[in-house]
Amino acid sequence: MIKSVFIIGTEHQMLQVKEAINYFQFKSEDYIVLFFSKENDTIWTDQKINQYNIRNFHLLDNWVFKDVFLKRDRPISYINLLEKLKKNAVENLFFSQYKNDSSLLAIKILNPKNVILMDEGTASIKIASERSKNINRNVKRKLIFKSLIYGKTLKYPTGLTYFTQYDLHLPNTKTDKSIKYKFTKIDNKCEVDANLIFLLGSSVSELNLVSENYYFGILNKIISQHKKEKLIYFSHRKENALKLEEIEKLGFEVVKNKEPFENLFGKLEIIPVILYSFYSPILPNLSKLYKNTPKKMIIKLEDREINFNNDIISKIYDEYEKDSNINIVDFYRLNNEL
Repeated sequence: MIKSVFIIGTEHQMLQVKEAINYFQFKSEDYIVLFFSKENDTIWTDQKINQYNIRNFHLLDNWVFKDVFLKRDRPISYINLLEKLKKNAVENLFFSQYKNDSSLLAIKILNPKNVILMDEGTASIKIASERSKNINRNVKRKLIFKSLIYGKTLKYPTGLTYFTQYDLHLPNTKTDKSIKYKFTKIDNKCEVDANLIFLLGSSVSELNLVSENYYFGILNKIISQHKKEKLIYFSHRKENALKLEEIEKLGFEVVKNKEPFENLFGKLEIIPVILYSFYSPILPNLSKLYKNTPKKMIIKLEDREINFNNDIISKIYDEYEKDSNINIVDFYRLNNEL
């Protein structure tokens, strides 16, 4: 009988699902995976169902709150599915999107014994910090309004378990706890190309965490340090087309990769000598997933340039610094670090 439910919205979240299944030693009949994907985009879901031999699953089209009015069948079919699963007396609910309506509806309808948040990048660090504070009035109003529309009272869980790679500071250990896990390390066979540099793109400028001018200033500095090497830029799925065109003009070869970089890296027979990243958990993930990796450089964004909570950013960098295989470099010290 199904006792655990996983809610998944992106392919890279399957890394955590795999580890959770192994950690809790779930049998195939013990759990179901609810896959949210874009309409008619089931290639990655089909692959993961076969790769992980998932016996119980359900495919759902993505939806957001406005679809309650525009595509009403989507949230209604999801709510009906949860009502059916409720009959199993679900014990564990796993998800990565803490604030999504789909997660909050599942908490309300399934009423599981354990609500378990899996890592979504470094979001767990931010959530752990936010749960120590009172919910602001605007958020409360939104939850009340949505509750009236759905006919279900939406609220954040009283207790939360983090299934995480990070050493989280939990202000209230009476209600919240963390389970720290480690990825199963893969012995990847590859060769290093001393004239190849990879840079993982970021949507930090699209999200207005930093200005685009600041972002391009860092790119130019990297280019000035690697005039003789081949530079390949792996774009983030949320980067806009015009920005990527400008990055190509700078001298990067832009690669639009559709699968999580952690998966792609495992397939590479030739790897770069240096791999750069902005404010991303991908480099630490690579350290934990693979035995053979490049020199990994996380570019530290300056406090004065960040339009975000600097305390949370600092906690994230503190986590990265615990990995001896990661080099964190400041923007204005970049010349001295290379």
